[in-house]
Amino acid sequence: NVSLFFDKFVFSEISLSSPLLSKRGYFNEPRNVAIYLIRHLRSDTLKDVGKFFGIVKNSTISSVDRRLKREMIRDKKIKRNIEALKLELSKGQE
Repeated sequence: NVSLFFDKFVFSEISLSSPLLSKRGYFNEPRNVAIYLIRHLRSDTLKDVGKFFGIVKNSTISSVDRRLKREMIRDKKIKRNIEALKLELSKGQE
């Protein structure tokens, strides 16, 4: 369930409203990381992820994924943080 994942990952780290909000041209790291992890760890469809975040266009989810991958190449700190989150989340699955 997307919301259970989101509760564990995002709501424990930041405020309740900020991860769902997005402004054009603004890199919303918590939301983007949540989208990326949901897509890569759970393999949820673009449509399902978009529905949870209130995003209508599937292309928006794809573009968030591509942008975050580029950011991870450029910024090793973001990459380390995401890898740590993946590890933490996989521990919860065992």
